Amino acid sequence: MKKNNEKNEYGIYDLALMFVFALILLSFFSIMFLVLFLSIYRVNKNLDQQIVDAEEKAVVFEGEDIPTIHVLPNIEFESIKHADLIEIQDIAAIAAKEYSNKMIELHNGYVDKESWYLEYKNMLNRFNEYLDMPETVYDVYSNDEIYLIQRTVETETFQCSFDAKVNVASVIFNRLNNEKFGESVNEVITSPKQFAYWRTKISDTTRLAVEYAFEIEDTTGGCIAFRSDVKPTKWGKWEYSFSDNAVHHFYKEREED
Repeated sequence: MKKNNEKNEYGIYDLALMFVFALILLSFFSIMFLVLFLSIYRVNKNLDQQIVDAEEKAVVFEGEDIPTIHVLPNIEFESIKHADLIEIQDIAAIAAKEYSNKMIELHNGYVDKESWYLEYKNMLNRFNEYLDMPETVYDVYSNDEIYLIQRTVETETFQCSFDAKVNVASVIFNRLNNEKFGESVNEVITSPKQFAYWRTKISDTTRLAVEYAFEIEDTTGGCIAFRSDVKPTKWGKWEYSFSDNAVHHFYKEREED
């Protein structure tokens, strides 16, 4: 009889422990459910504003020398999850910040333009899904036209610096934007006594310089001619502007009085 009583006592004790343990588990899961519910509620409450912020996110620069770029996630906002939206916003913000920093570096000067441009292109490639990509020379001109521009820059600045190549490319693009010099790449470049373009092997630096001149900036400030023989103050209807490290002297049109 004594042994049976001990078994009954131990059985009741075990049941009591199991009941207490069940209450603890129930309380734990109740708290976890409440936390999860509150988190989902907060996300839903702010979702509309997050979508508006993501769609309107952009980087704007003041000043004529700095290009602008819009930062927009290339997605359908209605079809993504809340967590995905928050992550996309974060990535878009990072892309915007990196682009802003690169443009500030360029605007402030004291940068090696070729190295800067390579970093800039890598940055665009990393965030191409989150950036409204800028127009490039390949979007506007045919392969044959680009090759002729490259040949001209290569010939006129053979073994010269990246900056010198960009200067010559800038003159070519300035002429292409000025109807006085012709209506096509072929007409602008191959007109008599204008440019030399006999080299056919194009260096990587020349390719980058042509891209840079079209996409980033006109480093000549609007010049439409250059020469390397003499440096007169006036050259016909043009006036001297500056000389570069390739000993090219650049000229722009004189403003009419």
